[in-house]
Amino acid sequence: MSIKIENLTHIYMPKTPFEKKAIDDVSIEIKQGEFVALIGHTGSGKSTLIQHINGLLKPTSGTILVDDIDITKKKMKLTSIRKKVGLVFQYPEYQLFEETIEKDISFGPRNLGLDNDEINRRVQRAMKIVGLDYEEYKDKSPFEISGGQKRRVAIAGVVAMEPRVLILDEPTAGLDPKGRDDILDKIVELYKANNMTIILVSHSMEDVAKVANRVLVMDKGKCI
Repeated sequence: MSIKIENLTHIYMPKTPFEKKAIDDVSIEIKQGEFVALIGHTGSGKSTLIQHINGLLKPTSGTILVDDIDITKKKMKLTSIRKKVGLVFQYPEYQLFEETIEKDISFGPRNLGLDNDEINRRVQRAMKIVGLDYEEYKDKSPFEISGGQKRRVAIAGVVAMEPRVLILDEPTAGLDPKGRDDILDKIVELYKANNMTIILVSHSMEDVAKVANRVLVMDKGKCI
């Protein structure tokens, strides 16, 4: 699933004293099956950029083509795009809310209107991908496991939607070195096994050097 961003600009709070140009005329192309890292210091525009790719943010100007479909058009129905483009936010464990891990991971597939057998298949597959044993963890509360395991549950919830593009915003933020390595290893395994397009946002060059095919560097809203 290819992504083509052309002359993208995003201005927060335009025509106010707080106006800020977060993205400044960015043009990039990500091909099907690429593992791309997006790096840059805090405030460089990384998170703002990725939130345009599944339509969470609308550009001030510019176009975004996902599989040759212009998602910036007016009245564009973004539901089908969001099924294909999965986004894992920074500190995704804060988005966990169900009483069991199984229920949390099944939330997305259930909202797709899938039958119970298919939901169960997706939950088990997603848990296996992130390295959580289904029988051991399915009935546990997501609030009684470690930070690294919570991160895995949150990633599994997006993986269970079976997206063709997976975007991860600082997936190793706040984890200890072992937790960080575990998450990165699982992301690489997921990439190799599923022929997905992956966009990994980070400010750790050490992390991305291990895993990415290509690195894009953001600075002051520009892709340099």
